[in-house]
Amino acid sequence: MNQVYLNRKKLVIMFLVLLITLITLFNYTTLFGAKSDNYNNTKVKYNPYANAQPNQWLKGCTHCHTTNSDGENSLEEMITGFKENKFDFAFITDHGKVTGDNTLKDGLLVLKGEEMETSIEENNAFFINDTMEDSDENSAVTTIADVKKQGGFCQLNHPMRKDIDKEEILKLAEAGLWGIEMLNSGDDLVPSSTLDYILSKGIHIWSTFGADAHNVDDVNLGWIMVNSSELTVDSIKENMIAGNFYSTTGPLIDDIKVENNLIKIATNSDQSEIKWYSDGDKVVGKGDSYTIKGNEIYVRAVIGDNTKIAMTQPIFIDKENDNTNENINNETKEKSEFGNDSETT
Repeated sequence: MNQVYLNRKKLVIMFLVLLITLITLFNYTTLFGAKSDNYNNTKVKYNPYANAQPNQWLKGCTHCHTTNSDGENSLEEMITGFKENKFDFAFITDHGKVTGDNTLKDGLLVLKGEEMETSIEENNAFFINDTMEDSDENSAVTTIADVKKQGGFCQLNHPMRKDIDKEEILKLAEAGLWGIEMLNSGDDLVPSSTLDYILSKGIHIWSTFGADAHNVDDVNLGWIMVNSSELTVDSIKENMIAGNFYSTTGPLIDDIKVENNLIKIATNSDQSEIKWYSDGDKVVGKGDSYTIKGNEIYVRAVIGDNTKIAMTQPIFIDKENDNTNENINNETKEKSEFGNDSETT
């Protein structure tokens, strides 16, 4: 009798132990599994590279001059210099004049542009048809609006030269400024804190590197790489507005992908360090991939150092219970319409 009782007691104890184990596992899965599921479903609010294809990058210049303003070489000589350095397109941004004509010349797409004075600093206008007034009395905000009326967009040139306050640049971004020339060949790199200050507000603004070439020897000092399957005015414009490009002085990117919560970058060099920046100029990771945590407003990558450097555009994250991403100017809305839906990855 006692032996039977002991056996039953053992069975009851074993059953209770098993039941407690199952309950514990269930609670663990519920707590951490739900967290993991939420993590895996983190939304990318806007990915400028959503439509990017590997190895479809076109090399372009966003800042150069000819003898039509203060350049040392003619348009024909500059075209030769660009072709020798394997450029696919170039904006000719003479001061107060539109020199380009949006046509292919010897295989180089020569695009319309202009550099003009404003009350804050010089701006480059891209994809305009008519010459804009070149005067330092012009309001920078008004200039942005006037360029927009022509179907173009503006970048702020070499902000380092006048030490422009980040609050002033923020006002331009809110007014529809398309980009900031983060590196001009004649200046130091603009502090990333300036760019990150604007991005942390959830505003879409892109970064460029400009050679500001006044002769053929300087054309390769900084450029952008636009992801495009076609060398046409419409395709270059569409992808520049979408942010489907990166800026560089040397390091090249083969591919940028977002898969679930993982952002991956494939470069042409294993020697270049990759740093990932997020809200407010913080380095949040290193290496050729970054796992989205879900608490970021945006993430962007910098490859290399100040000697040879490349910079991606920001990928905006749909941060939970955060309203800063609603602070998107009209220019941003146009970017989404041009190619990338803000909810796609």
